[in-house]
Amino acid sequence: MVSMAVAMVIAGFFAVAIFYSVEIFIWTLIKFKRRKSLYFWSLVVASLGIAVHSIAVFLRYFALAPNVLMCVFTLIGWWAMVTGQSLVMYSRLYLAVRNRRKIRWVLIMIVANVFVLHIPVSILFLASNITRSTQFIDAFNIYERIQLIGFSIQESIISGLYVWEATHGLKPLMDMKGREGKRMIHHLIILFIIVVLLDISLIVTEFTNNFDIQTTYKPVVYSIKLKFEFIILNELIMLTRIDICTCHHPEDILERDHSQFVPGATPTNDTLIHNGAQHIEDVGREFTAKIRTDRIFDGRSNSTAPSSSLETAESNFHPPAAASDACSTVEEGTNR
Repeated sequence: MVSMAVAMVIAGFFAVAIFYSVEIFIWTLIKFKRRKSLYFWSLVVASLGIAVHSIAVFLRYFALAPNVLMCVFTLIGWWAMVTGQSLVMYSRLYLAVRNRRKIRWVLIMIVANVFVLHIPVSILFLASNITRSTQFIDAFNIYERIQLIGFSIQESIISGLYVWEATHGLKPLMDMKGREGKRMIHHLIILFIIVVLLDISLIVTEFTNNFDIQTTYKPVVYSIKLKFEFIILNELIMLTRIDICTCHHPEDILERDHSQFVPGATPTNDTLIHNGAQHIEDVGREFTAKIRTDRIFDGRSNSTAPSSSLETAESNFHPPAAASDACSTVEEGTNR
């Protein structure tokens, strides 16, 4: 049994972890309309893993349930909580990282750590609690510290990739978004700092031989990180969904290409459509965009009835190949 002071700390950590995990779980069910993506299911698994791990540790330390059974549930919750959270970050990595090889290596790292860190620690944890052998206990204490550092490095690498790519690979998009882009970069940097600091605090509790505190503090750390990741990744999703219709009006296109018109002449419908399509093609080469092909690009999300002079041109308008390719790229990305 643990002391009264430690028991109070454990109870406090338990309450915080359960509250955050339930909150994230409810948010996930409410906000997601499509529930077939890796992002959705990794959020569900990670939030449920936090709750299962917290409850199992709580019941085990207060001897309210069989020890071995609670050890099994502790491991189940730990697997879901740790690897589930890494998969949350991985599932939206394609929004920031354009190099598919980097994304593939992140997945390889996550899978490799399942075999290198999860499985050995699980075996040693069960063996030390079933046999009570000092050999298993000593081996577990050593490998417990190794896995804690290993998973901390893994999470820092993934969150660091978001910051690096947002300030390099996504710089044109962030510059185009202006203040929103700068705010997004700041939020990603804050997320990286939070992940690193929380992992450091977790490692400190482990290396100061506060195992009881560390095992109950861990779900709190992961629940806080998961909540920040949920908020910031959703902001990144909204930021990277560009609709050309909301960016440019016909007047902007006419003003930009005014040199192509004869002085004193009124631009025709064909000229307007030609220059509008050319502008979309230019933008499509640089940014990934969602193109609306069912209307003139008039800057309105809900178009009203077009004027009679533009009806014929609108019905005959087809975007160039580059814009169509950009459209299909985004549609594939959003369905992941």
